[in-house]
Amino acid sequence: VAVVGDAVLPGDISNILSKGPKFCQEPSVPGHELLALNRQIARKAAGEDQERCLLDGVDALMKTARTSACRSKDGWGKVVSFFQHNKLRLLQSDKEGGFVALTEEEYHRRAQDAIAKNFVEVKSSATRVKGKAAALCKDLVLDRLANDIVSTRCNALSVFFTAKTHKLNVPFRSVVSENGTWQHVLSKFLQKHLNSLQFQDPFLTKNSNEVVSFL
Repeated sequence: VAVVGDAVLPGDISNILSKGPKFCQEPSVPGHELLALNRQIARKAAGEDQERCLLDGVDALMKTARTSACRSKDGWGKVVSFFQHNKLRLLQSDKEGGFVALTEEEYHRRAQDAIAKNFVEVKSSATRVKGKAAALCKDLVLDRLANDIVSTRCNALSVFFTAKTHKLNVPFRSVVSENGTWQHVLSKFLQKHLNSLQFQDPFLTKNSNEVVSFL
């Protein structure tokens, strides 16, 4: 885990986060998968011991497995409480895959710098633009698409940040997301119908192997 600015992490919190986004939280294993795993293990025993191993495994699962997701939340809950209490923010590293911890003040400053660098402020109303998109679809007799656009909750694209730990001063990378927006509905519609078009593009390559074979 990388610590930026004045943020300070105690040893137990740092140890959890040092495992990275993939391994910091123990995986959730559904009950039916635990039973299947128990059966696989029992089959490894000698023939006369397989049934006993199977029953002992089921008995152990009945005593220890949780009825909900089989995952302990104590360690991660401690991390969340610590970050909330100390007004810290947690980001994911852009390319190195680890965590980055920093203060809220430092987070807002770097976020503003990233937004100012990559975006241009406009005065158009997001709700009005969404209405125009729906109206255009109705004019084109695309009533279902228009209704899907109107029913979306988000009127504009959202942005989140990752930290470029491989660069000096750890600037933020801005990542734009269209999840839950009318733009996502419209782009899926366009992609679906554009994929049905058949055309010859002399510069179209399916993968890099075609370029290698040409060279």
